[in-house]
Amino acid sequence: MLIDILLTIHFILLVLISLRVLSRDDLTAPARLAWIVILFVLPYFGVLVYWMFGEVHLGRNFAREREDIINKLRQHRPAVLGSDVALTLAVAGLR
Repeated sequence: MLIDILLTIHFILLVLISLRVLSRDDLTAPARLAWIVILFVLPYFGVLVYWMFGEVHLGRNFAREREDIINKLRQHRPAVLGSDVALTLAVAGLR
């Protein structure tokens, strides 16, 4: 009886963690497959490794700070790199 309960809990947790991995849109398909394989081959150790390295929490302000930096770069790009036409010609090797 206890074994049945433990196996059921194990199966439910494995399915829930697998669904979490599959629902992430920031991972590529091969990365999702790799995490699923790790979770199924090494169930307990794999979960521990996934919680340590698979879930990335950069903080609440990260997205806002990232957007501020990108906007500043866009504002200063012409002064540093020149016009879009000159930059395109330089990258293409035509200048």
